Amino acid sequence: MPEFYLIPFFTFTFVLARVGALIMTSAVFSSSEVPMQARALLAFTIALLITPVELATPIKMPGNLIEYSLG
Repeated sequence: MPEFYLIPFFTFTFVLARVGALIMTSAVFSSSEVPMQARALLAFTIALLITPVELATPIKMPGNLIEYSLG
């Protein structure tokens, strides 16, 4: 039962980490004129929008090493 709640949390955390890194290193948002709170809020909002899409995407497990390497 705990796994049911952890999967969306971990998915959101990974999406937030990737989006946050993109926002923080982006040339437009990385200047000191944009407050850190605004960048964090933007990353959080985008992660909230992307997470349901990521959760709805089916995951196909590769059957062998060749399928795994081809993606």
